Amino acid sequence: MLKRIIYRSHIADHVGGTEIREISSHAKAANSAVGIQGALIAINRYFYQVLEGDEALLTPLLSKIQADQRHFEFMVLQDTPIEASKFDGWDMTLIMSPSPDLETCVAQINEAFDNQETSATVQARLCEGLVYIILGAVDAKAVSF
Repeated sequence: MLKRIIYRSHIADHVGGTEIREISSHAKAANSAVGIQGALIAINRYFYQVLEGDEALLTPLLSKIQADQRHFEFMVLQDTPIEASKFDGWDMTLIMSPSPDLETCVAQINEAFDNQETSATVQARLCEGLVYIILGAVDAKAVSF
């Protein structure tokens, strides 16, 4: 079964731009080998990552990512079955220069997920919005490779 997982975490203080690019490069190679697609956003000392692929591959990968000491306060924002990948062929794209739309969406996600009273429907719609803004960011050349 195909699945999409979106998570957020705080980037550890000792992690800088060079290491973030190395993380992305390693993920791109590893994901390409097993058919996992997605995007990694690094913004305001947060990681947001969208991962899409076979559930049997994503589950152990997510455990490995969660244990990584280069980030903390790991929170899964969305874990849902999908019919097809929206990131087909992406392997892992790194976005470090986000558009204003992406910055606004991330701020709304933070507020929605940090507020215990926000409905699951609103949270799901924000996650879907994030996916579409990321896909649009590629066209807007806000992506760093």
